[in-house]
Amino acid sequence: MEGGSGALLFVVVHELLVLAILLWIGRIRKWSPATFGLRVSWELTGTGILLAFCVALVAGVAASVLSVLNPGGWNVPAHGGITLLTILLVSLINPVFEEFTELGYVVYSLQRFGIGFALCASVCLRGLLHAYGGFNAVLLNGMIGLVLALTYWRLRQLWPPIVAHSIINFVSLIPLMHS
Repeated sequence: MEGGSGALLFVVVHELLVLAILLWIGRIRKWSPATFGLRVSWELTGTGILLAFCVALVAGVAASVLSVLNPGGWNVPAHGGITLLTILLVSLINPVFEEFTELGYVVYSLQRFGIGFALCASVCLRGLLHAYGGFNAVLLNGMIGLVLALTYWRLRQLWPPIVAHSIINFVSLIPLMHS
């Protein structure tokens, strides 16, 4: 297995294990994925596709501005030679993991302190979890997280952010696929 695919597959396995633990903890607390607003429908899928375009627009503008203001602020590891199977797994598992944990679990758990606090905690967590990519990646993922968090709170549904995140991951990783 090549380095890029191996590293990403490790992340996928890690995310599946953490997600299983969180689902188990949620079950003890009498929570289910529906507690966090996980409902799949064609309408919400369409909303997620539109959200992906909005996120891509925000991310494109933000990345351009950040690259000008702080050109050395990126530390994105290059993972060339990723297989299509790895791209598909990352594009399916990572969005479910991140949106379930960073939006659903965090916002639901912290909303008793006020929705502003809960959404801010979600956005900050998302940014910090992408610190490996450098300062610009923290800010960029924080901005993306804000768009997703506001959408989640407005709709009370996780599916549109999951769909949007899946599309963004897939489109972002395809150029790294080996021939």
